[in-house]
Amino acid sequence: MAAYGPQQKDPSEIMRGIEATPLFMDALPEDASENDHLAALQSLIFEGPPNEVALNFKNSGNEAFQSGKSGYKDAIEYYSKGIAAKADDDKLNSILYSNRAAVNLELENYRSVLNDCSKAIKLDPKNIKAYYRSAKALTLLEKIDDAIDCIHHGLKLDPTNTSLLSLLSTAKTRKLELENKEAKKVEAEKEKLRELQNLVAEILKRNIKMIDSRLLKDTSYSDTKKITVPTQSTLAITYTSLILKSQTMTIGQSPYSPGFKPLITFDNETKTLSFPCMFLYPEFGQHDCIASVNERDTFFEHLSEIFAEKPYWDTNGSYTPDSVEVYVETLPKALEILNGAVGKDRKSETKKTRLLKIGKKLTVGSVLEVKDFVVVDCIPVFFVVVAGSEFEKTFKEKYKKRS
Repeated sequence: MAAYGPQQKDPSEIMRGIEATPLFMDALPEDASENDHLAALQSLIFEGPPNEVALNFKNSGNEAFQSGKSGYKDAIEYYSKGIAAKADDDKLNSILYSNRAAVNLELENYRSVLNDCSKAIKLDPKNIKAYYRSAKALTLLEKIDDAIDCIHHGLKLDPTNTSLLSLLSTAKTRKLELENKEAKKVEAEKEKLRELQNLVAEILKRNIKMIDSRLLKDTSYSDTKKITVPTQSTLAITYTSLILKSQTMTIGQSPYSPGFKPLITFDNETKTLSFPCMFLYPEFGQHDCIASVNERDTFFEHLSEIFAEKPYWDTNGSYTPDSVEVYVETLPKALEILNGAVGKDRKSETKKTRLLKIGKKLTVGSVLEVKDFVVVDCIPVFFVVVAGSEFEKTFKEKYKKRS
C-alpha cells in the first residue's frame, strides 16, 4: 500500500544532495564540464582582467592551502595559474610566488621555495614572508650562513618580526652545532692521521718490508730500469698509501675470504703490532684467514687453534700442530724494487724465488723481520704442509725447478 504524506529521508542522502549544490561544494567534481551551472561558475574564475583573475586564483590557492595536506597540490596549481595570468601588479605577483613557496616549504621542495622566494623579492623587496620562507628553506638545507644573511635582510624591514627573530635563534643554534660537529670531525681525522703515522713508524722501526701487489705485476720494472734508492721518508709514504688502500677494501674484493678486512694495528699499551695473516694449505687449495695476529704470537699457538678440530677437507686427519711444517716464499723482485736494486745490482739477477722453512716455535714478528721476507698488500702469507709427506717433497721440488 502506498504511503501518503511527507516521507523521512536518510540524513546521509540529504547531505549528498546539499553537497551537490554548487553553492555548498567544497571542491569542483571531475565532471564539472558536463554541468552547465558548474561550468558557468568555474568560468568566472578565468574571466575578467588579468589582475582580477590572478587575485581569484590567489584566493582559491589560499583556501586550498588552508584545507590541509590534501589541498596542497590544488593550491600550487591555483598559485601557478595566478602567476600565468600575468597581472601588472608586482605586489600581487610577489604574493603568488611567496604563497606557492609556502606550499613547497610544507612539501619539503626547498629548491622550489628558494626559486619562488627569489622572484617574489625581486617583484616586491618588502615581501617579509618571502624572506622568512627563503631563510627557513636555507636553514633546512643547512646553508646556515646564507639563511642568517637572508634573515638580517628581512629584519631590516621589520626589526621586531617575531617569526624572523625566532628563526634567527634557531639558525644560530644550528650553526654552532654544525661548527662543533665539524671541529670534532677535523680532530678525529687528525688523530687518525697521527695513529697512521705512528703505525708506519713502528713498521719501519722493525724493518718489516711491504709492497703493493700492483708493483709486482708491473712489467715496466725491468733489468735496465733504474729506481731511486728508497729513504725512510719515501718508504713511509709508500707504506702509508699501502695501509690506506688495505683499509678501504675487504677481502671480498680479493682472492681470499669475503668480509675479511686486512687491518694492521698498533697497540699503544703493549707496544706491539698485529697483522692479518693468511695460512695456505696448497695440498688441498684451502686457506684460513686470521684477522689479527700479534707479532709476539708463535706459529704453534695459531696452528693449535686452527687444528683443534680436524678440518673438513683433511679426510685422513694428517694436519695437526705437531705434524705440519710452515714455509714462507721469498720475493726477489719485491726486494729489488724496495731496495732500488733493479738495473744497479746485477747480482740480483741470480736471486730466485725460494721457500724458507720457519720454526713453529718462532714468533710471527721474528719472521716478518727476516731479510728476504716481504709482506704483500699488508697480509703476510704462510704455507702449511705435512712434514715428510709426498706433497711436501713435490711442493719443494717446484721451487727448486725455478732456480
